[in-house]
Amino acid sequence: MDELYVLLFLIGMIVAITYLAMATFAFKKRSGKAKKRYIMSGVFAIISVIGVYGLSQDLPDQQSAAQNAETVVEDDPSLIEENNKAAIAVDDQFQKIIEGITPYELQSLYVISHFKEGKIDHLSAYENIRDIKDRYTATYLAINKVSIPKDLPADLISDLQKIKSGIAANYFTRSEAMNHFLDYIDTQKSSDVDKMNLQLELSMSFVKQLNQNSAIFYSKVGLPEIQIKEQTAKIDEIIQNYNESDKEQNTKIKTSNREIIYSLDITPEQFQKKFNSLPREKEFENTTIESITVDTTAATFNSFQEPLSYNVDITGTVNKSDDTIAFIQVALKNEGNDRDEEIFRNTIPLLISSTVPSISDKRKGEIISKAVDNLFSDIRGIQIFEGDYRFSTENTAFASIFRISKELN
Repeated sequence: MDELYVLLFLIGMIVAITYLAMATFAFKKRSGKAKKRYIMSGVFAIISVIGVYGLSQDLPDQQSAAQNAETVVEDDPSLIEENNKAAIAVDDQFQKIIEGITPYELQSLYVISHFKEGKIDHLSAYENIRDIKDRYTATYLAINKVSIPKDLPADLISDLQKIKSGIAANYFTRSEAMNHFLDYIDTQKSSDVDKMNLQLELSMSFVKQLNQNSAIFYSKVGLPEIQIKEQTAKIDEIIQNYNESDKEQNTKIKTSNREIIYSLDITPEQFQKKFNSLPREKEFENTTIESITVDTTAATFNSFQEPLSYNVDITGTVNKSDDTIAFIQVALKNEGNDRDEEIFRNTIPLLISSTVPSISDKRKGEIISKAVDNLFSDIRGIQIFEGDYRFSTENTAFASIFRISKELN
């Protein structure tokens, strides 16, 4: 039950603060939304109080156990060492989970700033941010599942609980920030960017507090001074990177006014006809597109997604203004088998030939070789330029993707 109350406290506190800030902002702007947001802030504050109350019910038992444990510890130095090792083992679990997300810590800010500069298209940005959001969500859920032995001394339990709460709160707010940017990609509303920035600021405050709590814990369990510095230096580096990257992405979001338009100068129907007419080896004769159904429900662009096999899809984004394809890609889902991979590899040259009429066979071969080598390596992505055309690859948590786009100057 402790984990449930901790989760109630975290969600209640974070969302209450968020709505309070949004309500204050709305009050100053006199948008008429302040009252509703103040009410929502109060509701989540009550949820946070419920979490605190639930945790407090276990305090008498924990204090009694702690007193008994302290009495034994004073008489048995070997138990002190045993408790310290057990506490360090819990922290090791935290660190192992954090190591899994560390490579993606700053990728989100990179994608955000480059999206605003037009260096990353809608589909790529959305897929990358969604991937990172899912990783943040999985991380804070994994942290909350780590159990803290109840037979440890009360001060170690308290220290570990503070560290656990800090890590979970950090990744919860990062996940929420990415969710707001996904909304921004769809709607282009600046209010979604404001919400994202608020969550990023909350995240930094949690990381700073986490640094202090970690330093106290490491000194208690007797880690060597060098090891303490190494552990806390990692968190200091995250804080510094957050500060620098947040400032950079905020500036770019507020000052970048250049609108970049993409078009492959071909409609979905024209692409389907060209793609299906290209010669194929006998084993790939059935890898054609039967029909293209364009989804027109999104506010900013239309789209389509058609399967070539169970795990291989061709998807495209279509401009609403002239019905031309802005971006097109072929994706191999990670659960694909050898046959799916063969279809994926064979589709890349067909995709190029269908959308880039002026490219030579030699240059096409060079692009295909470089793209395929990248897609089936450990590298997450590359970009290859040919005039106004851009060929890009992405290796996400869900699929390997080859994409074609063309920038109109």
